[in-house]
Amino acid sequence: MRRCAVPGRGGMGARCLSGRWDDGDLGEFKPERWLKTNKETGREDFDPLAGPMLTFGLGPRGCYGKRLAMMSLRIHFVMIVWWFRLGGVRRS
Repeated sequence: MRRCAVPGRGGMGARCLSGRWDDGDLGEFKPERWLKTNKETGREDFDPLAGPMLTFGLGPRGCYGKRLAMMSLRIHFVMIVWWFRLGGVRRS
């Protein structure tokens, strides 16, 4: 993760969370940021993962519930596999 300047902090640095976009205009509405050109068709398609994402946060102030959430997902997945009989899809 790269470092970037924080305005009004006298040269202190902070971690840039955007990564893919210009940090100077993150507050501006620019819908073209989510449009990516499809190499096969040449069409512009919507890419929901184009923007910066920090689902659980980073560093010492990150989400304390991350491990609990991941463990809960594992337990739910195991319970689905354990309690339900999963069959194949019939071909028509």
